[in-house]
Amino acid sequence: MLTRCLSVMSLGVLALVAVPAIAPAIVEDEPNLEAIYRIKQEAFQGSQLDETLFYLTDVHGPRLTGSPGYIAAAKWAIDQLTEWGITNPRLEKWGEFGRGWSYSRLSVHMLEPIETTLHGVPLAWSSGTDGPV
Repeated sequence: MLTRCLSVMSLGVLALVAVPAIAPAIVEDEPNLEAIYRIKQEAFQGSQLDETLFYLTDVHGPRLTGSPGYIAAAKWAIDQLTEWGITNPRLEKWGEFGRGWSYSRLSVHMLEPIETTLHGVPLAWSSGTDGPV
């Protein structure tokens, strides 16, 4: 029991010594305004986020795995990373996936009871038809 009391007292003494020793470091920690300014300047004036998102969404999208859009986006990303100075960017195989899929055109027309054009998007990996359905 006495040793237990001594160890509790030792921890209490250690805490009384340690807290005043680290307190000045906590209090004196002021923000580095120059670093904050440089980060803000880069974000507002040097950011390439909009251009990067444009290329990955509007130019190379949509991108199902294994599709031509995916391959084009991956090649663009490798080229862009190389341009930014990243050494040896590359694609890595992550496992067996199967076949890719893309479509170039979809046309849906209702012929009866009245003729009208319908809007739609094909289900991924669906096959085409051999004519009217």
